[in-house]
Amino acid sequence: MLEENRQLTEKVEALEVVDSTLRREYKNVRKALEFVMEMVEDVGEEELKRHVL
Repeated sequence: MLEENRQLTEKVEALEVVDSTLRREYKNVRKALEFVMEMVEDVGEEELKRHVL
């Protein structure tokens, strides 16, 4: 029983690390996307289409 509890505790701790990492990465992606969206809005949809296409 003690070994099982130890293993479960280790798994929970590992999941907490993964959760923290994913949250940090999500925050970074969100910041980057907000930056890109601001640029897109400033440029205008038609001008952006000309540049992309």
